[in-house]
Amino acid sequence: MRVTSLSRRIVQGVLLLFLPPTAVAAGVLVLLYALRVHEHPAALLVTLLLGGVAMILYLGFMIHGMAESLVATLREIRFGAELIATVDPTHRLAVQTGDELESLADAINRMADRLAEVPALAADVACAVRDLESERDKLEAVLGAVSTGILVVAGDGRVSLANPAAHYLLDRRGPSLLGRNLGEVVREADWPRLRDALREAGGVPRLTTMEGASGGAVQAVVTPLAPTGDHAFVLTLHEVSQPAIHSDPVCDMGSAHRSDPRDRDRRLAELDCVVLDGETTGFDRDGQDRIVSLAAVRVRRGVVRRQEVFDTLVNPGRAIPPSSAAYHGVTDEMVAKAPHLDVVLPAFLRFADGAVLAGHEVWFDLHFLSRESRRLGLAPVDTTHPVLDTALLAKLVEPHLADQGLDGLAHRLGISIENRHSALGDALATAEVYVRLVALLASRGVVTLRQALEASAGLRPAKISEGPTP
Repeated sequence: MRVTSLSRRIVQGVLLLFLPPTAVAAGVLVLLYALRVHEHPAALLVTLLLGGVAMILYLGFMIHGMAESLVATLREIRFGAELIATVDPTHRLAVQTGDELESLADAINRMADRLAEVPALAADVACAVRDLESERDKLEAVLGAVSTGILVVAGDGRVSLANPAAHYLLDRRGPSLLGRNLGEVVREADWPRLRDALREAGGVPRLTTMEGASGGAVQAVVTPLAPTGDHAFVLTLHEVSQPAIHSDPVCDMGSAHRSDPRDRDRRLAELDCVVLDGETTGFDRDGQDRIVSLAAVRVRRGVVRRQEVFDTLVNPGRAIPPSSAAYHGVTDEMVAKAPHLDVVLPAFLRFADGAVLAGHEVWFDLHFLSRESRRLGLAPVDTTHPVLDTALLAKLVEPHLADQGLDGLAHRLGISIENRHSALGDALATAEVYVRLVALLASRGVVTLRQALEASAGLRPAKISEGPTP
C-alpha cells in the first residue's frame, strides 16, 4: 500500500484552506472593478467587510473540520489500543487514512497478532482457571450446606472466605463478610479476647467464646494455617447457648440488607454485583404495564458467574400486548402458570442480598421493581442497594462512543449477545459489559464504588433522574 505522509495531508489541507477563497476574492475584486464600485468608497468598504467576515467563517469551518477529522482518528486508535490491552485481545483497529496514522494502527494490530501467537499458554491458563473455579464452586457449595460457621482470615486480618452460617452468626443484618476486617465483624467487647487467642495460637488450635449476632454465646476455634507462613487462620464458629442454627441460615426472603456505607470505599472489582434485566408488558412505568420476566446474574471478583443466575417468568395479571410479545417473545400462554411478582420479588431480593445492583439503563427496570416493593410493604430496591448503570459507566469510559446502546457497546467491547431481548440474555451480556467497563474505569481513576456512583450521577438525563437515585 502506498502511504501518503501526514505532513503532505497537512500541506494539502492548508492549500485547500487558502486557494479557493483567494480565487473567489480575486474574482470578486475584478467584478467590483468592472462595476466601478471603487468609485464609491462607502459601498467598497461594506463589500470588503462582508468579504472579510465570509473569509473568516470559511477558514474557521474548514480548520474545525480538519482538526476534528484528525482528532477522531487519534481517538479511535487510542481507545482501540486500550481495548486490546485490557478487555478484548481479539479487537483490531480499522483505520484507513492512507498516512502515518494508518501505519500506526497497522503496527498496533501486528503487535496484537504477535501477542496472540501464544495460544497454548493462554489455553493452559484458561484451563487452570476453569479448574480453580470448579473447585471453588464445589467448596462454596459444601460450606454453604453446613451449619457450622467457617471463616478464613488472611494475614492482614481480612476475611477471604466465609460461609452463610458465619454471616448468620456474626452479622446477619450487615453486608457480606468477604473483604472486611475481622475486627469490624466481631463485637467490640469480644475483640480483645479473640485477638489474644490468635496471638497465642502458635501452631495449635485455640478455643474462645464470644457473643453472636442473636445475643447467644458462640464458640470460636482458631486454627492457624501454618503452611502459608503469613499468619492466616481458620475460624470455626458454633452457637452453644441455643439449639443448632437453621439449616438455611439466610435472612427472611422479604428482607434485604442495606448496603454498608463502608462498602462504597472498596474497589468495584472486589464487590459482589448482581446484574439484572427485566421484560415488561410495555414502556409505561407509571401506568398499567407490569414485569413479565426477570433475570439476574452474579459478578464476583471480576468474573461473571454464569452458574449463579436468577431467571423466572412473571405472571403480570394482565394481557401482554402482541407488540410487546413480538419484542421479547413472552406470551400470555407462557406466563399463565408463572408466579406473580408478590412471590418473585422477595426471592429476587434474597438473591441480590448485600450486592451492588447494575443494569443497562437500569432505572427503567428499577422503577417497576420499586413500585411493586412499595405495594408489598418492602423497602424500594434502590434504597437497599447501590445502583450502577452501564450506560452511564460507558459515558465515563468513552464519551465519544457513537452507539452507547447495549448492542453497540457489546460489539465495541467484543461481546456477543445470545438471546437478545430475553431477560437472561440481556443480563448476561450486560454483566460482561460491566466487567470490562470496571477494568477500563480503573485506568481513568474511577476505582471505588463511591467514585463510580458520584461520577455517573451527573450524567443521568432529566427524564431518568426523576426516578430512584443511588
